[in-house]
Amino acid sequence: MTKRHILMADPHGLAEFMKPALAKLNPNLELLAVADGARCITAHAKLCKAKIPPLVTVIPDELDLVNGRQAAITLRTVERTLGVAATAIIYLQSEAGDADESKQWGRAVAIMQGPVDQPKREAMRLVKAIAKVLSQLTGRGRK
Repeated sequence: MTKRHILMADPHGLAEFMKPALAKLNPNLELLAVADGARCITAHAKLCKAKIPPLVTVIPDELDLVNGRQAAITLRTVERTLGVAATAIIYLQSEAGDADESKQWGRAVAIMQGPVDQPKREAMRLVKAIAKVLSQLTGRGRK
C-alpha cells in the first residue's frame, strides 16, 4: 500500500513525539515535518504535483517566513492550480479570535494551540485531532 502523508509545519519540534503514535494509528502514514510556512507550502506543492496530496496538513498560525493564515490560503491556491482535491487542514490558533478564519478555506478546522512547554501532551492532543479527521475522511471514501 502507498504511504500517505500528514504534513505539519512544526516550529516547536512536536513531530518527534507524534511519530510513534501515528505509526500505531496507521503504519501507512508518514509524518512530514517542516520548520516554517514557506517550507510547508513547498512540501505541499511537491506532494500535490506527485498526485499524492497530504491527507491532513497541520498549520500553526504563528510561523516564520510565511504565517499560518497565508500558508493555508496559498495551499488552497496550489491545489486549485494543480487540480487536486483540498487537503484537510488543522489550523492551530495561538489565541481565540473574533471569528474562525479557517471556515473560509474549506475542509479546515481551527483548534486552540496548547502549551508548547508540554510537548508530549500537545503532541498526543494533535494525534487525536488527526485521528478524528482521518476517521471522517475514511467515512467519506478517502483513504
